[in-house]
Order: sequence, then C-alpha cells, then structure tokens
Amino acid sequence: MTSIEKRDKETGWLFGDADGRELFTILASMVYLTREKDGNKQVLLQKRGKGSRTGVGQWDASASGHTDAGESLLMTAIRETKEEIGIDFNEKDVVKTVVVYCKSEGYRLNAHFFISSWKGEPTICEKDKNDELKWFDLDKLPDSLCFDRGQALDLFMQGASYGEKGWRA
Repeated sequence: MTSIEKRDKETGWLFGDADGRELFTILASMVYLTREKDGNKQVLLQKRGKGSRTGVGQWDASASGHTDAGESLLMTAIRETKEEIGIDFNEKDVVKTVVVYCKSEGYRLNAHFFISSWKGEPTICEKDKNDELKWFDLDKLPDSLCFDRGQALDLFMQGASYGEKGWRA
C-alpha cells in the first residue's frame, strides 16, 4: 500500500492509499472553561447554531475546531478559543488534557483542554454557528451533548486522561 498525501481545507492533512481509500485521522481540539461558583465546579458550554455543520442544537465545548496544517493541538485550541469566544489563554492555564480517540466515519483524535484561567470575557463571536454560552454545574450537565463531549467531561471529573469511542462492539 502506497501512501498518497492530499490536502483537505477543513481538516488539515489527510492520507490515502493507492486505491483512493482515505485512511486518515482528523485532529481536533476542544476547550472547556472551568470555574468554581458557590462551591460548585462549573464548565462553560456553547450551544451549536444553525450555521454549524454538525450538532445543531446540541451543547459543545466552550470552543472547538479542527487543526490547520502545521498546527499543534494546543495551537488549534488557542486559535479556536480566540475566534469563537474572544478569550486568550496559554499552556500554563491548562489544568487537564483529556484525549478521546474516536472511530466514526473515519478516525478522530480529539484533544479536550480544560482551563481555569484566561484573559477576556467569553462572548459568542461566531453568531452564525453558536446560539448560546452557558455555565453548567459539572454534576448537572445537559443531556444533549455533542459527539464525545459527555465522555470527555466524565473522564475529566474522574481524573482520567484517555478514552475511546466507537472501537468496541
């Protein structure tokens, strides 16, 4: 099998075999703002709007997106957070990273970054894609969470760093 490199505008670099089958892993970063309020641990989630490609009406991470070619997962997280909710953070603000490797319509490696400090006030910057930002107690999360977000939040609360989705029958 010969690898053939090809470029996809939305997901970064993809690889296929000589027969044209795509054998790729989509890399994406999710960022969760966390805080304590009135003795409760909370997370900021965004509700996906009609302009989103997937998960319309579902709750997502505070910010999320695919890596661009030449970007690390942390670089993607920082860029997407600035673009989507207008805040800045850096590596030292990350309190936990949870990785979930997913098998669903291809393969996805999602890095979930949990941060507890940042600069700026979270606000919806992409009004066509996101309808709402809301703080939730970690023990009272909404039922309608996007794709692997519920699993990532569970792993975060358990102190775990890795999970898989879609691999087991």
